[in-house]
Amino acid sequence: VPAVFDHKAYPEYDDKAFLFAHIKDWEELDLLSGEAALYIQDQYLGKTQIDVRQVSDSLTIAMGRDEAVQISREPVKLEQKKNFLGSKIKEERAYEITIRNNKTSPISIEVVDRIPVSRNPDVEVKAEELNDGQLNEANGQVVWKLEVPAGSSKKIVFRYSVRYPKGKVINLPR
Repeated sequence: VPAVFDHKAYPEYDDKAFLFAHIKDWEELDLLSGEAALYIQDQYLGKTQIDVRQVSDSLTIAMGRDEAVQISREPVKLEQKKNFLGSKIKEERAYEITIRNNKTSPISIEVVDRIPVSRNPDVEVKAEELNDGQLNEANGQVVWKLEVPAGSSKKIVFRYSVRYPKGKVINLPR
């Protein structure tokens, strides 16, 4: 079945990308909801669930982890510092995400990470640098949509700061 493939990655949680197939005009295939065996170029990948009750112009099928796309997320040590200014403390965090495409063809990938969200008015979180990432202010999710050529890699650096009152203890991710 002809499909358009893309990837999605969550580097905070996993060092692999997930592959998704999008099938146009899927209504003509007379598919039923249920378990399906996955094959790409006669290679068995495993099983997935198909739900044809979705209302969309394309059917999206999760194809599992793509071992040929490597993801790493490392803290950038030079940017992690504490500033003690007046009655507030300012901490900065920075991370570098590297996407390595070991395939022989280019890939489209959506990379999803996050910055903290404060529910306390005394704690202020500010996105300092997102490198063209789209921030959802409500949940702190940052999304980058990239094209990575075959056999190459791309890097994303993002940075945020947190200001909070001296004496207050907060738990920031490392």
